[in-house]
Formats: sequence, structure tokens, C-alpha cells
Amino acid sequence: MARVLIAVGGVLLVLGIVLGGYQVYLRYQDAIERQQVDRYTAAIQPGASDAGRLVQETIIPEIDAYAAGTLPAGKIALDAASWRVFFQRTRQQFAAAAHPGDLDSVARQFDAALGEYEASVSEIQKVVAADAAQTLAAAKAQAKRGDCDYGRAAVALTSLRRSLSLPDVATFAAANTNACR
Repeated sequence: MARVLIAVGGVLLVLGIVLGGYQVYLRYQDAIERQQVDRYTAAIQPGASDAGRLVQETIIPEIDAYAAGTLPAGKIALDAASWRVFFQRTRQQFAAAAHPGDLDSVARQFDAALGEYEASVSEIQKVVAADAAQTLAAAKAQAKRGDCDYGRAAVALTSLRRSLSLPDVATFAAANTNACR
């Protein structure tokens, strides 16, 4: 009888050690993932903020001024060339940020969004050589697709951060995809 109790006690001890070790392993993996998500967010947040400011404070007002006839086509086309370079550089910065595991799909969505924005400003560059209304419509449609891709990526990143009990980052938490199909 004593041998049985000793054997059961030994099995329970080994089981406790194994389960405890597994719990430590899981917590370690969560800590690593939280750290990776935090690093990725920190790496892309400045570029995302700069891009948002460029769109809100410069690109949209210039498109509106051009549509209202107060900005010449040559000026908006010239500015669009610099915007395109900005989005190319921002896209490279995003791609350079490490994005292992679950972050890979988020990074692909951000890359798609930045590609759409780059294509949109490329359309705006054509405004001097084409039908302005058609060119602006194409640029706005391209930018809308970029907005949707960006929104999906930002929502996915915010969701991933929340699943890891990480705080929201305003640059990404404010995004939504309500207007997207």
C-alpha cells in the first residue's frame, strides 16, 4: 500500500512539474509575442502618423483646391511626385520593421495600403496630361482602396495588441472600416 502511495505521489509530482513548466513556457511565449508586437508598432507608428498628416493637411486640401480651380495642374502634379516618393519611403520603412508570426498578415495589409496610396498619387501626377476629372476620380478610388486596406491593417493590429493585453495606440485604434465593403 505504501508503495502505491509513493508511486502515485511521484506521478503527481512529475505531472505537476511538467504542467508548471508548460505554463511557464506559455507565459514566456506570450511575453515574446507582446514584445514583438510592441516593437513593430513602435517602428511603424511614426511613419503612419506622418502619412496621416500628409494626407489630411496637404494632399486632400490640394486636391480640393485643384478641383475648385484655385491650384494649377502643374503645381499639384509636381507635389504629387514628392508625395509618391514619400509613400515609397514610408513603404520601405514599414517593410523593414520585423513582423514575425501574426504580424505578417498585418504587415502585408499595411504594404497593400501604402501601395494603393502610392498608386493614387501617381494618378494625380497625370493630371496635366489627361482628363482632369477622370484622373482625379481614379486617384480618389485608388486612395479609397488604400484607406480600406490601411483600416483593415490598423484594426487587425489593434485587435492583436488587445489580445495580448497591450494598450491601444491612438494612431491605429482610431481606424475603422465601416465605409469599406
